[in-house]
Amino acid sequence: MKSIKKIMLVMIALVLIIGVSGCGKVAKLKNGEEAVVKFDKKNVSADELYEELKDNMNIKTLVNLIDKKLFGDKYQLTSSEENKIKDEVKNSGQMYMYYGYTSTDDMEASLIMDKRREKAVKDYLESKVTDKEIEKYYKNNVYGDVKASHILIAVDSTDDMTDKEKASLKKDAKKEANEVITKLKNGEDFEKLAKEYSDDESIDLGWFNDGDMEDSFFKATLALEKNKYTTTPVETSYGYHIILKTGEKKKASLKELKGTIVEKIVEKNLENDVVLQFNAIMDMREEAGMKFQDNEMKKKYKTYMSNLMAQARENAANEKESN
Repeated sequence: MKSIKKIMLVMIALVLIIGVSGCGKVAKLKNGEEAVVKFDKKNVSADELYEELKDNMNIKTLVNLIDKKLFGDKYQLTSSEENKIKDEVKNSGQMYMYYGYTSTDDMEASLIMDKRREKAVKDYLESKVTDKEIEKYYKNNVYGDVKASHILIAVDSTDDMTDKEKASLKKDAKKEANEVITKLKNGEDFEKLAKEYSDDESIDLGWFNDGDMEDSFFKATLALEKNKYTTTPVETSYGYHIILKTGEKKKASLKELKGTIVEKIVEKNLENDVVLQFNAIMDMREEAGMKFQDNEMKKKYKTYMSNLMAQARENAANEKESN
């Protein structure tokens, strides 16, 4: 029996077992010619039922069965992960129909399978990260903690303002920030000026690293020598900052950070390539020896995966355009 047909026949058998077990009789599908339903003269064979189901089934059902075989045992969800999905489905009401699910149970099972795939993809991609990539990332993207104080001149614009009004506020804020820098150059005390001018009560920001602050703020701090301040205002979404670097630490060793670096590389790769996760999952299936014995189902599978990738590209383009 063809392997793809075996999966379908298992599904049929399960349905039949459930349907007739109360009567103590089960249809055993030993081959495709055996009758699933018998009449006096003509029967409905397993082959006929398979062909009918194959033509009308949602290919996602088969893909979920494939991945359950591959990842179901290894990538189990925690209780909190499962409960989160259950709550999400419960709170969605009738939205399962909008997303193409047949029931809330169908939606829940599919979302759980998606979470298992996510874990599998993460493991797979992490296993593909090379030492060269890790070393490069460590050299170019890993820093020791830095410590800084700042003076913030906020830009208090609102959504209902015109572009001209917002530009005027930015201009005034930047002008004030430059005036503070002039005072610093003339020898005035940073802390005293911060108390007088800063729109942020937190003058001492403590220790931070990449990702803790907006990129422009972190890079400006990183570029400073210890006990030096920025001589031009640093713009963020909050307004304009004058930054005083008050401390810096050496970065941790590559050995200590290797696991974190691998995670960061995979995270970045997934962000930069919206179809990477789909290519990874297809590679994993092929590496596990998946071969379609039914050409029609193989064609449906390829179309299904192509559509998923096309949708991912479209969503990414729409998101980019909206930003």
